[in-house]
Order: sequence, then structure tokens, then C-alpha cells
Amino acid sequence: IHSRCQKFEFRRINSIDIYEHLSNIANIERIPYEEQALKLIAKRSNGGMRDAQSTLDQLSLIPSGITKQNVENLLGEVSENDLVELIYSLIDNKPESLLENCSKLYNSGNEPISILEGLLNITRDLLLDTNESHSDLFYTSENFQVELNNISKKTNKSIIINWHSNLRNIEYQIKNSSQPRLWLE
Repeated sequence: IHSRCQKFEFRRINSIDIYEHLSNIANIERIPYEEQALKLIAKRSNGGMRDAQSTLDQLSLIPSGITKQNVENLLGEVSENDLVELIYSLIDNKPESLLENCSKLYNSGNEPISILEGLLNITRDLLLDTNESHSDLFYTSENFQVELNNISKKTNKSIIINWHSNLRNIEYQIKNSSQPRLWLE
């Protein structure tokens, strides 16, 4: 009976609104934070305010405060700056450098699937028009915009689409292999 029911329409919350709400909470609670860290939390919460607040709460207990590095560590993400070296190894067609950088990332505690996801995010963002101002469509941070512009000047969209396709094809192998590092390399 429809007249006796309540209808709730759930939707994702814009990352800008999540960022503003998180910054209000941090200011009220006097929690020190970096602006880029809160923006990263807002983007990675995928429209879920509860997830964003939970992440903020966990990070507020860390003595060094809410920094971009702490957010990346908590979420298990690979730093965009670390992934740049992999991208340039691909652009320059240097397999030895690619393997060295993969090894360095792996040995510093990054999981192969996290490295792959980071590369997929960068290749996705490279398909957007990097000459325009940074928008909410980008998965990477605003600070990474200059590097995206540099990368996009050194390659073309058909190569990026090919990289993205190849990376997507190995995701299953990495998740289900006993040797995920080998599949990443």
C-alpha cells in the first residue's frame, strides 16, 4: 500500500559538499588538517558521507594530524608522485626503469593492485582535457594537474587508451594470481 509507505531516494553526495562538511567538523573539533588531505578523503569516499566521516575520525587520532600522506597510508593508496615515475618509464619505453620502479613501490609496502589502481586513475585522468582547469571529474589531486599536463604533452590519447585497456585486462590476473607482482610487472 503506497499511501502507508515512505520513499527514500538515496544519492551520492558531491565531493565538494563532503569536503566542506569535513572541514567544518575539523574546525569545530580543532583537528589540524591539510586542505588536500580533506579533499582526498572527500573524493575517495565515493559520495558517502558516513565513510568520509569515519575516515576523518580515524585520522584524527594520528598525532601528526590529517595529512595527505596519512590519508594515502590509511586508504592503502600509492602516492601520485610515486606513480609518475612508472608513467614516464612507459612513455620513454624503458622496461628496466619500469621494473625498478615497480620493485621500489612493491618493496616499500604497496600492494600490486593498489599500484595498478593508481595507474588506472592517472590514465583515466589523462583522457580528460588537461588544458582546462582542474574539475571534480579528475580523480587525481589538484596539485597533480601540472604533472598531468606534462604527461599529456609527451603522449597521445590513443596510446593512453591502449595503456588503460591493458591495465584493465591484468586486474583480474593480479587479484586471482599467486604471483600478483609478476602480473603487475
